[in-house]
Amino acid sequence: MLTFDETTHTYTEDGRKVPGVTHILQVVGLIDFSHIPENRREAALNRGSVAHKAAELYAVGKLDESTVHPKIIPYLEAYKKFKAENVKEILGVERRLVSWKFHYAGTDDQLILTLKDKIAVIDLKSSVDFSPANDIQLAAYMNLEKEAGTKPTERITVLLNDDGSYKIFPPKNSFAHDFNVFIATLSIANWRERNV
Repeated sequence: MLTFDETTHTYTEDGRKVPGVTHILQVVGLIDFSHIPENRREAALNRGSVAHKAAELYAVGKLDESTVHPKIIPYLEAYKKFKAENVKEILGVERRLVSWKFHYAGTDDQLILTLKDKIAVIDLKSSVDFSPANDIQLAAYMNLEKEAGTKPTERITVLLNDDGSYKIFPPKNSFAHDFNVFIATLSIANWRERNV
């Protein structure tokens, strides 16, 4: 059974560590926050976590909106707009999945049925801007969903803004291209774990 430790942000399967998508991308430098001063980085990560949790609880109908901090409300409003304008049905939220074929794990933000009847894996962001690494991250999540049998056809990054608006970023490259990049990063990360 796949387990996830929130404190260390690590996955294990039957006592054996399984590398996570975010960790893999950090090891190879595709996700790198080192250039951001520590106090700003911590504040941004905390804000992102809280905004993400608010959207997650709203998606499953368990959010008490009176508990949402005023600084998070614009991000929640942005998510509500995204959901109203694009989502027919939420198929899954925070699904922890493992790839037996490639030996990695991850937790996608949401699996949705769009208004156009497409199944999409979405990743919610509340950062300042889009990062091309998001496409690689979503390709890894899309593969996890495919291995789990859900057969998504789209990947979407949704940037939630502090003014209550949102922006959708479809991937720039094909799934095959981005997943091949992910597999290359997985190989490098595995090599570094064994040799550095």
